[in-house]
Amino acid sequence: MNLLLALAEEREPRIFAPLLCLLHTGMRRGEMLGLRWSEVDFTRGRISIVRALVRGRDVVPKSKRARDVEMTPRLRETLERLAGSRAGREGIGSTPGRVFTAPGGGDWDAHNFGRVWRRLRTVAARHGVRPLRLHDCRHTFATLALEGGKSVTWVSRVLGHSDPSMTLRVYAHVLPEESGGLDFLGGGPKVGRNCAPEKPTHATL
Repeated sequence: MNLLLALAEEREPRIFAPLLCLLHTGMRRGEMLGLRWSEVDFTRGRISIVRALVRGRDVVPKSKRARDVEMTPRLRETLERLAGSRAGREGIGSTPGRVFTAPGGGDWDAHNFGRVWRRLRTVAARHGVRPLRLHDCRHTFATLALEGGKSVTWVSRVLGHSDPSMTLRVYAHVLPEESGGLDFLGGGPKVGRNCAPEKPTHATL
């Protein structure tokens, strides 16, 4: 991931920040392309995902509901620099303009963005990075989060899945394997002055 980002920053700087956003938040491509500055809260360090840009139109996210995601320090710093570089031209903070724009300043067309991505992917492959689909950025985020100890429920919420069971079905293979015995059950009830054995009930049988 770090090599891919380094190559993007060097070879295709226009998509470095969008790519970092995808890898550090798990957003869908349309959600990233549709993001507006009014939805980036630098004070709280969070991004509100309330829309997606699909075929040139703003639509609700695929999950049909808004969600907040936390910015990593690197993403926050990158977006702050990007905001600062545009503040004079666009008045960041008072405009609903897009965070990520095409070279001409307008909305990214998904096809054109994909073309730049494929160009970067070709360069990355020559440096040993395995070929990736752009959507694999989302999978990379989820995989690293689960391997890092985040719960399925947390990952499901951040990805905007309708139900954690969907997340579990897709990413069960990256969850840590269960090990050890049944020590979590303890050594059985202790009998003492202040501790009597529990009476069995239907709930405990």
